Amino acid sequence: MSTSFEPVVPAITPATTAEELARIAATRPDLGAVVAWHPNAYDELLDWLAVYGSQAARDAVRARRAQPAAVLQPAAPTVPPSPAPRRRRPAVVAGVAVGVVVFAVVAAFAVEPVRSLFAGPRPTASAPVAPAQTDVPAADSFGVDAASSFVNGIGVAWTLDLDDLEPTGEDRGFSGVTDYGAFWLVSSHQSIGDLAHGGHATAVDAATGTVLWSLPDGGVERQCANRLVAGQLICLHTTDEGRQVESIEPDTGAVAVEKSPGFSAGAVAALDDAYLLVGDDASGKSSTVRLALLRPGGELVWTSRIPGWCTTPGRYDLTTLDARQTGGQLVVTVNNCLAATLDPATGEVADSFGAQNLAVLTGGLAAEAPYCQLDSAASDDCRGTARRRPDDVAQPDGSRLPLRRPAHGGYVWSGTDGLLDQAPASWYLVGGDDCFLSAVVDAASGRELWRSSDAVGGFCPVQVGDGQNARPAFLVNGTDGGDLLTLLDLASGEPVWQRPFSGLTRSQDSFGYFAASPDAQTILEADDHGLNAFATADGRLVWQGFRALDDSAVWWQVVPGPGRSSVVEQTAQHLARLVPATAPTRVEPMPQEVPDCPAGWSPVSWSTWVGGHTLVCSTPSLATWYLEFVDGQTVYRTDAATQTPTGWSWTSPTGVVVSVAFAGGLVQLAGDGEETTRFPAAAWHNGTSTALTDPPASVPVCPAGAWPLSLSVWKDGWLLVCGTAADAPVRLTFSDGARTLESTSVSYQDGTYCGQAGDARVCAYQAPALVTVESDGGQVVQHSVAENWYAGAGHGGAGEGTGSYDVDTPEGTAADQLRYLDQILDRSRAARKTLTPSIDDVLACRKLGSAITRIDAVTANRDALLEALRSTPVDALPEGERIVTDLRFVLDLSRATDQAYADWARTEQDNGCTGGRTSPEWAAAQAADDAVDGPKDAFVAYWNSSIAPKYGVRDLANSDI
Repeated sequence: MSTSFEPVVPAITPATTAEELARIAATRPDLGAVVAWHPNAYDELLDWLAVYGSQAARDAVRARRAQPAAVLQPAAPTVPPSPAPRRRRPAVVAGVAVGVVVFAVVAAFAVEPVRSLFAGPRPTASAPVAPAQTDVPAADSFGVDAASSFVNGIGVAWTLDLDDLEPTGEDRGFSGVTDYGAFWLVSSHQSIGDLAHGGHATAVDAATGTVLWSLPDGGVERQCANRLVAGQLICLHTTDEGRQVESIEPDTGAVAVEKSPGFSAGAVAALDDAYLLVGDDASGKSSTVRLALLRPGGELVWTSRIPGWCTTPGRYDLTTLDARQTGGQLVVTVNNCLAATLDPATGEVADSFGAQNLAVLTGGLAAEAPYCQLDSAASDDCRGTARRRPDDVAQPDGSRLPLRRPAHGGYVWSGTDGLLDQAPASWYLVGGDDCFLSAVVDAASGRELWRSSDAVGGFCPVQVGDGQNARPAFLVNGTDGGDLLTLLDLASGEPVWQRPFSGLTRSQDSFGYFAASPDAQTILEADDHGLNAFATADGRLVWQGFRALDDSAVWWQVVPGPGRSSVVEQTAQHLARLVPATAPTRVEPMPQEVPDCPAGWSPVSWSTWVGGHTLVCSTPSLATWYLEFVDGQTVYRTDAATQTPTGWSWTSPTGVVVSVAFAGGLVQLAGDGEETTRFPAAAWHNGTSTALTDPPASVPVCPAGAWPLSLSVWKDGWLLVCGTAADAPVRLTFSDGARTLESTSVSYQDGTYCGQAGDARVCAYQAPALVTVESDGGQVVQHSVAENWYAGAGHGGAGEGTGSYDVDTPEGTAADQLRYLDQILDRSRAARKTLTPSIDDVLACRKLGSAITRIDAVTANRDALLEALRSTPVDALPEGERIVTDLRFVLDLSRATDQAYADWARTEQDNGCTGGRTSPEWAAAQAADDAVDGPKDAFVAYWNSSIAPKYGVRDLANSDI
């Protein structure tokens, strides 16, 4: 059976509504001109027709808008045949609601590679929505190149066995590896005297490790530039006949000898389409270093001379060259002891000086003094300008940059491990032996941005990223003796985050120190079990204990290559190339109704509810997030979402705000007078379930520019805090089922949000998870919180985490709440034992300063205990209100007594101990002490007779409170 479909021509009359016009424009592009002339065609619809309509429709829009406002619109003209609407891929596209098509608007801010899709507000009779395109891009249109990163995982590309490269030799071994893109060059040696000699230079396929070709001499006899030059591998080869420059064809290994530079070359470096040679006139007896820049085939670009010469002990007369072209200058370091700045176009030397480990930075240079400047006995190893130690260095354009040196000696470190070409950072690291870090220093000003101290020592630093995005990461000694991996904020000198190096042990004896950042998303640290990866975004340990080789002794290095980096794991017998994983577009827990992330994106969070879901994805190539919201037929998609204190948010060009808070546990939509709140039945964030077990029916949407910071939920009640940052709340809303309170004057301190709502003060405590409402009369109503979410702390609730004095927080039972109260009383008591000895010291007029400090500490301890009582849950205890009220009364009197003794002690210190027990201050302290005895005796008696036996807790003594 066959079927046919005949389109129905819609009737357009003067009474046709705006909604119907929008539908016709979307489904009948040939009637676009008729729609454009209709009196009910609104401005947004005309805007859409002007961009996406047929030529006749666009002409009609221009003609209509050229008419004076007071002129009546003419009757609809006859419409000639016209092409279908243009199919442009918009930067922002609407989602679709049932029976309604939503207008697509191009966001002014949407610039490639960021593309955003939005669903406009649901239509109303007064504000009909405009038509959507029929070619709405699918989620996969947001795909990006699938960037690989070690934060996603690690794998073995290939493994080489030394026996396959060097089957014979007295002392065989690997000499080094270099990544050239399509192939790797693996150098091996056959013997070791003062240096590694003989062996082979073997090219292997970068993807498979298959041997492509091999040439003799892989030790010091053949040294190659670290990148190709005009498609050729340039090497300096020492033979029995002398030293020659070779150009090697990468595909075949065919060798061609290059033209001599006119001097004895000792090292080579690649510079774009040319290579730089360095040497001297007479095998180290000269006081002048010679340079030559050539192109493959022997074309000489320029030659130059540096009026200095030096050598570094332990180099065995082996010449080294580091060349870096940046900021309109060429900076070279020869033998790690002589540096020079040159004009890269002519080779003219602007300045030269002695330097070791020279770092080229934004706003300055940094270097150590070379060995030959430190040892006067070896002064002949420093000649000419190598003896100079300037404070600033001339540039080819005539300007000068400061040259920073470590104030108290030490090593200079700079640069990231994973980039072959990298933009200079604005800071450098100063350290010492055994991976020690002493300071992070700003290059332009010389100001220390961070320094190790006796209390906090830094070690194993790495540079994460490059250029203005570069940041230092390092380990610091934690206060409990454990190590903390730290990413430093350069502006404040404070950590962006710190994470315990938990469950991991480093051993220099096993592997040596290895810390590296192979890409901007990953920090690698080695321990006794292998490699461990941390995410630079938040410090999470994403995988650990990786080893590719079973050999007993192993070490690692990062090998940068063209547009990528690898990690090499090496032993005496084997070498393995380790590669990063591509971001997965789907993770194991994702339910079927949640789609994959677009190509190149990886799931960060998802949530589901009946008829809807959210999906949040990240990619290393963008600083924004992909966010998908589906609720029934309403769809929003964007890759321009930004992070909030507890999740992600995006505002569409029409002002609709999509917010995913509490890592997926709360989803809200607001705009055009509508508010939607969803508490997902299931939610996930980086491997952790984030859905609330018993959420409230609904909570209000946060005000514009603010996001959910904290949500506390208990039976029949909830409290929501909104704000712009974890410590910047702007609104607190409380509901207990009987009433709703709201405060816009909200404070934050130490995990507590408080706001004044009418005659009540409402507070939310993180741990213990508690909400209190205190009336003007002092009556306090408590609500133990079953679940809470806090910015920066994540998911919690009754019985989770630690509270005051690091006591485990209580479950919502009477017995456990009393256990918590008993333990904080016990732990606070120890700090007050010094009161009586301190009073005795003052009476004896000895150690007055110390005694006053100890009495002040007792007073502070009493303050801390009073504050702890504010967040101590007792709502499950029938006697809870009486216990806390009586205890606070006793503690207030005790605190007044402590303060009275402190005032007396200070008076004794001021008058030379002339008052003693006869002074008015002593009398006041005694009166305060006497006043507390009766209430304290009564509370202890009540506790010991009524509370301790009922709940099985210890008896109290007066000294306990």
